[in-house]
Amino acid sequence: MNDRLDFAIVEEYIARRHPDPNHVRADTANHHGIAAAAPHVSTILNVTNRRVLQWRERGVAYYDADEIAIRLGLHPSELWPNWWQLEPPAEDVAVRDYWRLLRARALEESYRLRDVARTS
Repeated sequence: MNDRLDFAIVEEYIARRHPDPNHVRADTANHHGIAAAAPHVSTILNVTNRRVLQWRERGVAYYDADEIAIRLGLHPSELWPNWWQLEPPAEDVAVRDYWRLLRARALEESYRLRDVARTS
């Protein structure tokens, strides 16, 4: 099974559920030959245009699918019915857990330094 999901599903959902009042999508398609404008999609998902273009080209990874669905107020299986069949890659889990640990430690250090600053 492919480890990436189709991003076109997200763009179709956004086109149906989130109108393009300023015609950004249509104008970009006319001027740049892009089927659905990245600026409109990136605004709805609150991500960069580059990230939208990467998802279009490469597909959506397991964790990105969850992030996208949450930003749209959905569960990933509502956009991709086979999402639950995907396995998160083991190396991604290890890397993400490592970064979460580093962020948690940095947050604890930040709180500790705030307490020191308050008492001084």
